[in-house]
Parts: sequence; C-alpha cells; structure tokens
Amino acid sequence: MYSIIFSFDDDQSVSGFIVCSKVSPAEIEDVIRKLPCIKDTAVIGIPNKEYGEVPRAYIVCRSKAEPEEIVAFVTENVAQHKQLRGGIEFVNEIPRTASGKIRRSFLKEQYMESLEKDEN
Repeated sequence: MYSIIFSFDDDQSVSGFIVCSKVSPAEIEDVIRKLPCIKDTAVIGIPNKEYGEVPRAYIVCRSKAEPEEIVAFVTENVAQHKQLRGGIEFVNEIPRTASGKIRRSFLKEQYMESLEKDEN
C-alpha cells in the first residue's frame, strides 16, 4: 500500500490512500457549524509526517464546547481522510478579508510560527 499526498492551494488539499481524495476545508467547516455551540470556524491543512497534510480547525464558540464533542461530531459526519487529525484551537475570531473570505494563509503562517517557537 502507498500514499499519494500533496497540496493544490490554501483552499483545497489532497490526501490519498491509493486513490487521491479531495479535502475541502469548506465541507468540514459546514459540518462543524451544525453544532449549536459553534459561532464560526475555519479549517486549514497543516503538515503531518504520516499523511503529508491534515485538517486543523480554528473555532469560535457561541457557548462552552468540549474539543472531544466537536471531534466526535466531525468523525460521525465526514469520511476518515477528513478527520481533524491536526486538532482544534479555540480562538476569539476567525481572520477574514474585507470581503469576508477566511484568511487561511494567515492561520497557516501563525501555526507554522508556533511550531518554530516550540522547537526553540
């Protein structure tokens, strides 16, 4: 068995187990937003040694939410390769452009900077 793993751009990453499957951040975001405790969310792909890139969610809560509850809900509602293997981070707001588009590149830069800080 082999894996083909690569990324197209900030809005769509590809991860495959023999056959490649597209992973749309918007699809995972739509699932997460179905939870009543979620106000807003953004999903990005982050580097992973095993899979190449995995989804990570940034979440703004409307009310108290447990990470385990969110992960369980996502697990029940998306395919295995779309699981939140990159984890969840609770934030006060999702960074957006003036037109309302999620600034995924900004979130990814912040994540990469936090990795560098952890290594030092």
